[in-house]
Amino acid sequence: MLKDKQYILQSGIHLTQFNKKHFYLRILVQKNDSGNWEITNMSVQYIVQMFK
Repeated sequence: MLKDKQYILQSGIHLTQFNKKHFYLRILVQKNDSGNWEITNMSVQYIVQMFK
C-alpha cells in the first residue's frame, strides 16, 4: 500500500506553552501571481493531552 506512493514527512517540532497548554503556530506561505511570497493562512493548534 505505501510502497506505490510518495509522501512528504514533516519533522517533529518543540511545542511551546501558554497558560500550561501546549500549542504551535502554523503559517502557510505561497507565491502570488507576481512571484512574491505572501502569507495566505495562519492558525493556532492547541494540543489536548488525553492520557498521562
